[in-house]
Amino acid sequence: MPEQQNEKEQPSGIFEPKPMQQIKPPVSGVKQANRLMLAIGVIILAVILFVFCSGRYLSPVRKYYKGLSRRDPAAMTDAFPSWLVNADAAEGQMTIDAMCAAMISSTNLAYGTDCKAKASLQRKEPVDAAKCEQLTSGISSRYHVNVKVRKGWICTLNVQYTSPDGSDISATEYVTLYQIGGRWCMLDVPNPKK
Repeated sequence: MPEQQNEKEQPSGIFEPKPMQQIKPPVSGVKQANRLMLAIGVIILAVILFVFCSGRYLSPVRKYYKGLSRRDPAAMTDAFPSWLVNADAAEGQMTIDAMCAAMISSTNLAYGTDCKAKASLQRKEPVDAAKCEQLTSGISSRYHVNVKVRKGWICTLNVQYTSPDGSDISATEYVTLYQIGGRWCMLDVPNPKK
């Protein structure tokens, strides 16, 4: 008589049988709604952060032209670092306050006393890292402040000057913006020449 093996000892294929898994109860509607709301909240937060942080480097441009539109040199100086605004002018140069006041006068002559100015970015190019390092050491020696110029953008702006009668005049202006000590700022007023 042939030897019979016990059924338990016989392999049932290549793999061992898996133990039965417990079936999880279905997720309730409340839990699904909570998960959906959390996902929507994360997406909304990401969009808000993108919107507020993506154009941060342009904040000095907005401050400057808003002050120019209001004919307020003090508001225009918010686009510059405080150590530069408070610095004495070198021989033959103007202070930031004086430059902003002069820009208001020249804007009044060129576009009218009640015109509004609004700038939009046309193009930007990065400032070379070596230039940022050079600027850091120059600021330190000239103004005796310990700051680091992290990066910069050379920006081409399209500036719309709108008079009270509704006529618009467009101008191209150039400005270099720098991130100094975590804050974006200008070191010079926008200029029609590159």
